[in-house]
Amino acid sequence: MKIICSFYIGHEDYLADPPSLTESESNQKLASEVSEIAYRNIGREQFEVYESKNLTELNAILRFNEEDIHATGFSTETAVADDQEGLPVLFYLNAYFEVPDEYDLDGDVEATLMAGSHSFEFKGVAEIL
Repeated sequence: MKIICSFYIGHEDYLADPPSLTESESNQKLASEVSEIAYRNIGREQFEVYESKNLTELNAILRFNEEDIHATGFSTETAVADDQEGLPVLFYLNAYFEVPDEYDLDGDVEATLMAGSHSFEFKGVAEIL
């Protein structure tokens, strides 16, 4: 079965006047750095899944049943957080995994995304495709 883990990276920019959030609140600089790594490795097209051109620069690992499963592809996604003043554009990096059908995934998985020198632990619920 195929599953996706969406890693929230940070606010990429704003659609209105900048609300002057600190980097620790927005991760705007981090989102910019990670998006450049992603674009360099998988291109700028959203909603398409691409293999990483350089696994030492962009990679993800899913840990399940004491087994490491490497991501088969990645995509980027932006979403407007219309519940917040200033309408921040949130940047996500999605990792796709192929998991044997006999695995019983309850949505609670342990995964890590590596983008350059940055490492992100997955916080969320894995989506079964």
